[in-house]
Amino acid sequence: MQTISKPKLVDLLRLFDHRKWLSPRIRYASVRCKGDLISDIETHFEVRDVGTRLHLTPRRRVLRAQLPRIAYDRELRLFLFDGAQMDLEVVSRQTPRFQILRIPTTIRFPQQTPPGQARDPSPARDGPSRQRVVDAL
Repeated sequence: MQTISKPKLVDLLRLFDHRKWLSPRIRYASVRCKGDLISDIETHFEVRDVGTRLHLTPRRRVLRAQLPRIAYDRELRLFLFDGAQMDLEVVSRQTPRFQILRIPTTIRFPQQTPPGQARDPSPARDGPSRQRVVDAL
């Protein structure tokens, strides 16, 4: 890991942060030393040295299914995501693209029931939960 320059490590951590791949996130401020960044990366990833490449394998199984295979090629000095080269200097500094749609949208939240209780599929029919006081004129 010492062969990777600090700016490339910061770009990698910036990409992790933008895509929300790691939780808790790793702080990548420029005031942090390279050794701290490497030790933080090694808490989330197992680093294997294979030939001219360093392979970063997530330690948690959940992340293994979600993240692409990450490797660093020392000869090319580029990160590889699922075997494809990615110039993190450009990608990590792109402004996020978003779109605002002005159409009616319905958001549905799943209802959670405590363990051991059966969920009643019928809606409540006993009226409002609070009785309203109406002033008579």
